[in-house]
Amino acid sequence: MQLLIFSFLILFSCAKFIEIEDCAGIIGGTAEVDCAGVCGGSSVEDACGECNGNGSTCESDGEWIIYYQTSASIGGFQFNVEGITVLDAYGGSAGAAGFSISSSATTVLGFSLTGDNISIGEGMLVILDIAGDTSSGCLENVIISDSLGNALNTIIENCNIIHVSE
Repeated sequence: MQLLIFSFLILFSCAKFIEIEDCAGIIGGTAEVDCAGVCGGSSVEDACGECNGNGSTCESDGEWIIYYQTSASIGGFQFNVEGITVLDAYGGSAGAAGFSISSSATTVLGFSLTGDNISIGEGMLVILDIAGDTSSGCLENVIISDSLGNALNTIIENCNIIHVSE
């Protein structure tokens, strides 16, 4: 019996000294591997589950969201969609601003008949109901104008984010 108690005490006292190393090899450390596989890194998943993402890839089946970031008010827009078929276009900041939004299988057009604008900032420009895989879609021939019809400069990022400037 004494041998059993003595063995238990030795085992218990040794177990207290076994500590776990973190990913950096520091005993008792708190460093963890981030989503990019970097020990102690700062990468995090966005709301869509994408590592270091910006939340722009969250889409429901059959929907493709077109985002914008602008330093000038938007009075109208037109763009072609390659790689997927547009079934409908609606909503987003264009819908909230009262824009008339129309679409064909390959083209989307939005403008205001009352002179309303999409304000400086960023957000969802418009939502597209589509047929096809969103990863195959890309915007082409993008035209963004101010309220006077003057063309604004555009840069397309990730095929569905429009950066607009004067």
